[in-house]
Amino acid sequence: EHSQNSIRIVAFDFSGQGKSSHRNDHTTYFISWITEVLTVADAMGWNTFTLLAHSMGTGVAIMTAGAVPSRIEKLILLDAIGPGSVPPEEAPRRLEKALQQ
Repeated sequence: EHSQNSIRIVAFDFSGQGKSSHRNDHTTYFISWITEVLTVADAMGWNTFTLLAHSMGTGVAIMTAGAVPSRIEKLILLDAIGPGSVPPEEAPRRLEKALQQ
């Protein structure tokens, strides 16, 4: 039994990652991974939940929150990735500059 202040953490490998099975070559992984997050939440009986994610998983968490914002209470993102915030034509120069620093 969990108190009101307790938390439950469920960690899983996305399909095609870690020790999980890989999907066919025609699968769009990020879209599939959003579905996997929601399938796990549904199986746990969570109408709303917090997502804790790291690195590539932060992209999935952000897209999940964008797809179903009413279900996401909070996002906790470590080493987050996100969409570029510069015009595409500036991206190579910015990346090169960042690599030189």
